[in-house]
Amino acid sequence: MKVLCDAVGIPCRFIRYVKNGQVQYYNLVLIPSIPAQNVIEIIIPIFWDKRIKTKSNISGYNKLSISSFLNNIKMKFSNIDNFFLRTWENSTEFINIDDYFTLKKKLGIGGFGEVWSVSLKSDIEENSSFFFFSIKKTSHFALKIMDINEFNLNESIIMREKAHINVINFYCVFKGYQLLTNRQHEKERKESFCFLLELADTSLEKVFSDKNVAYNLNFVRLTLMEIANIMSYIHKQTPNHEFYIYRDLKPDNILIKNKKILLTDFNLSRKIDADFEYLMSQCCGTKGHLAPEQKSLVYDQKIDIWAFSIIIAKFLKHKNFNYFSYDNYKIDLKHFEIQDKFLINLLLVCVDESPFMRPSFSEIFRLLFDEIIRNELEEYYRGRTLHDF
Repeated sequence: MKVLCDAVGIPCRFIRYVKNGQVQYYNLVLIPSIPAQNVIEIIIPIFWDKRIKTKSNISGYNKLSISSFLNNIKMKFSNIDNFFLRTWENSTEFINIDDYFTLKKKLGIGGFGEVWSVSLKSDIEENSSFFFFSIKKTSHFALKIMDINEFNLNESIIMREKAHINVINFYCVFKGYQLLTNRQHEKERKESFCFLLELADTSLEKVFSDKNVAYNLNFVRLTLMEIANIMSYIHKQTPNHEFYIYRDLKPDNILIKNKKILLTDFNLSRKIDADFEYLMSQCCGTKGHLAPEQKSLVYDQKIDIWAFSIIIAKFLKHKNFNYFSYDNYKIDLKHFEIQDKFLINLLLVCVDESPFMRPSFSEIFRLLFDEIIRNELEEYYRGRTLHDF
């Protein structure tokens, strides 16, 4: 599969498959959510059909409903794909979450709602998807359950727009409900927006919390470089001269799967026009990770650089990182349990009181890349020298 974009910027997934020994094609076209109207995204299939092109039929394809689309491709779908088809065909209807998923463990809770580890109710344990190649032999996912409002639905648009190898896979958004018991012990229908997401192995916060985990400086540099790389992509200006501020960079939102860094939770992210004054929400983010300028209504992307410095501080085991944004607080180098000159200097430039003086994530990526190469070369030549002796 590969993602295509047409002239008006509508994302389209082009899929090739074999039917009766012949190669067939179809497209899945994404019509994005409309947060202001609480309208969730719609997937429209377009089937490519071998037909004689005439003046009345110059396009050579038919637009189909999900039902007729399924009749055309004549193949058996996995249970997870049947769920996707159900949500795409009836995007305005509410789906009973408990009909399709078993909620296993609460992974997180916040102002946005809850995130659960869920398993798909399926007659087979291992499901692979025809539509999403990243779903291979699994029935385990993350389910984000949120109140129905424009603010929460906007996150689905950002996650579609900022899809990246280091962003958690976003599979679908749907309207769901559960019958929950209230304080009067009565069943009450609770309706929500639901995001079905890739399930990660752990988070960076859990790595920091586990006192038995030992990580070397090479792991630290590589992890920070991956974070800088994805944040550089998030900050990248669009052709319309717009850019995103993430606003909640913290270890809880940095997941790890198969040793790969994955960014999640874009609920506080905002798209900003590069030409206007930034009037933002005051103190929006997580305590201890807020830049000094977030006490005001005027700030830009450099607040994410400040939050990045807190992650460095946690890697270096600085106990007082919560005070970094306090007025007149001076960072004492003796408070770093792990002493590394390069990383400490990188932290110090990221917490410069002047946002203008802080580096960009692309610059941070380059610095980390160069440092990693320098250390690997030093280690290599040191090994060669010892071997010669």
